[in-house]
Amino acid sequence: MRYQYNDNELLYLISINNQFALDILYMKYLPLIKTRIRDYGTYDFDEDLIQAMYMLQTAIFTYKAEYNKTFNKYFDLILTRKLSQLKRDRLRRDYIYLKVEETDLYEEILFKEELHIDTSSLNKIELEVFKLKYENSYSYKEISEMLQISIKKSYNTVLRIKKKLNI
Repeated sequence: MRYQYNDNELLYLISINNQFALDILYMKYLPLIKTRIRDYGTYDFDEDLIQAMYMLQTAIFTYKAEYNKTFNKYFDLILTRKLSQLKRDRLRRDYIYLKVEETDLYEEILFKEELHIDTSSLNKIELEVFKLKYENSYSYKEISEMLQISIKKSYNTVLRIKKKLNI
């Protein structure tokens, strides 16, 4: 029969710098880590695995038996909180990335302008909106105030410009 170490024994051995005990604890919790990562449905498994292993190391050195929790529950709590935070951060980052893509359109137009965009297909109001929006970076509200048109009309005009110029 093979002797199984319990978490408290392993933590004690780790506290006296036993590398073998640390390796055993890592291997013991690897299945739990992989399960939690799959449960959270994150799309970057490798990055999450690295973060989870870091959280395991953090849990090892911050766990105190006085918490009246087992090490397993303590680590599971830390891990689920970290995975939740990673998921929220990714959603937020993806949302910001989408917003940045919209603002990067100006840079894309400048690049295309260097390639000599033909604006001859634009009518007078479209040309004015194009210059205000992309050359001067005005908002839809500012454009509507300057040209004395509705915000909706300035927005629709920008959509027409994008369609006409294939941007």
